Amino acid sequence: MKRELPIINIHGTDFFIDVESLSLKERANENNFIPFGYMADVPGGYEFEYGLDSRNIHTIWTDEQSVRIKIPELVELDPFGMSQRYQVPMEQLKGKTDFEIMVDQQAFDLRVNKGVLPTIDIAGDLFYVVLDKDRLIPKDDPQSVGIPIPSFTQYDQVLGENVFAYDPKKREIKELDYLKITEIPKNLIAVRLPYSFSLDPVGWNWQNNRDAKTALKTSNLRMHFSSPKIPWEKTDLPDIIKENLEELRQRKVEKIKSGLTKPLVNKRNRGRRM
Repeated sequence: MKRELPIINIHGTDFFIDVESLSLKERANENNFIPFGYMADVPGGYEFEYGLDSRNIHTIWTDEQSVRIKIPELVELDPFGMSQRYQVPMEQLKGKTDFEIMVDQQAFDLRVNKGVLPTIDIAGDLFYVVLDKDRLIPKDDPQSVGIPIPSFTQYDQVLGENVFAYDPKKREIKELDYLKITEIPKNLIAVRLPYSFSLDPVGWNWQNNRDAKTALKTSNLRMHFSSPKIPWEKTDLPDIIKENLEELRQRKVEKIKSGLTKPLVNKRNRGRRM
């Protein structure tokens, strides 16, 4: 049986407190929701600029009136929901902050206090995530140039979201000629790689002069990632190859029609005529 979510009233409007989606959902209009990720972390809770007309986060693109709102932490607003989602007994929530419940404290300690770098396994090869070099550096070859960490502008996402062609022998990301490719590359495999913030949110915060804890509650802080081989059939490459082959066929047909080339004669049917 689905439980009734707790409610918080903000300037006369009731909002459900939805721990699963980490948002406040307007009771009268659940399409209107306020993500906790858009709120500022402050001691004892969260703060945000609340638009009185939109009943949502106030933006600079509107001239609606707004007020500064502070709400308590989720462990206070919905302790049962927090206990269920993060698998922490209710009695252990007492005296804990949202950060202590929602963020892996061992991973945080390793990254922040001990300076350990996250790692990623790419098809059996282990790499360090080195954000200040914007690279994935092989653990067994620290002097290597490594692999550029994917960014939103670095590669065209032709193969699928965050999917790249990887050369396991050279340990390199390869760019394919999508306009000419007509067969599955034999020496390359497809892998999915996360972006910088997902791989190392703490390092990303430091690089951008932000507090190390910023956005960690919603980033699933981890110290190790796995990027296994993806079958080419599960990427967009087979469709690209099919389109290229069809285009080649069409070009050949057009050349034959225009008289630029002659159709091949079936030699098996050629013979002496009587």
